[in-house]
Amino acid sequence: MNYAGYKPDDKRFKDIMIDSSMLGVEGTADYLIELIQRKFG
Repeated sequence: MNYAGYKPDDKRFKDIMIDSSMLGVEGTADYLIELIQRKFG
């Protein structure tokens, strides 16, 4: 189904939202670094 004008798996429309209040700015940055390293090596 196509509600938003694009297909759900279209990578051009992928975003990430993180509430940094739990980890703080540095902790959130560290989390993102870890996530990227695990995904891309």
